[in-house]
Amino acid sequence: MNAESQFKLARSRELAGLAKEALETDPELAMLLASEALSTAYTAEAESLLHQAVLASRVRQRLATGESNVWVGPVVPSPDGKYVAGLGNSVHVWSTESGERLFQVEPKPYVISFVDHFSFNSDSNRLVTSGPEENVTLSFWKVPSGELDTKLELPLPSEDVSQFVLSPDWSRIAIGYLDGTASLWSTDTGEKIADLNGHISRVGVAFSRDSQRLSSVDEQTAKVWMPPRVKNN
Repeated sequence: MNAESQFKLARSRELAGLAKEALETDPELAMLLASEALSTAYTAEAESLLHQAVLASRVRQRLATGESNVWVGPVVPSPDGKYVAGLGNSVHVWSTESGERLFQVEPKPYVISFVDHFSFNSDSNRLVTSGPEENVTLSFWKVPSGELDTKLELPLPSEDVSQFVLSPDWSRIAIGYLDGTASLWSTDTGEKIADLNGHISRVGVAFSRDSQRLSSVDEQTAKVWMPPRVKNN
């Protein structure tokens, strides 16, 4: 097994572990985590957890994309529960109260899978999406209008990036690179805050739920950081 396959397998097992933790209290979240684990790398544990989460969940509403022959997944609910976003040929945002599709973020004509990340902010009034651009780029959309609010492009070639994550409070972006380096950036200014050194191969990154800790991992080493706090406007 090569390094990339090992990295994906480790990430899949990590997601499966999170799905197992969420199974009793939040089966819908467990279902999303298990689904993401399976899409990263197949394991029997992830498959079993997905089946368990589906059985434990209680589907209350069917949300239509308006597109034929389109499978939507994964889906992300807003923190206040009023909206849900799902990824198909584009990112769709629905009202959970009415089931109405409020807006969708259209892909570029030449891009098939155009979103690597999408999530709501803590106030549920903005949605961030990112996708394959020449450099790492994040687009911030107003909810529920679907109007583009801001767009942030970092001076980092996307082809050099192994993974990047937005902190839950949206104040920082952590980026792991294929060459064994990592860095931390401000979403407010687009400036680099810090370099995260000490790795030798492609780096994966993840924030804690309170945004106060950041983990970085390669095939041999895992590190936990206390990243500097920055004010997020």
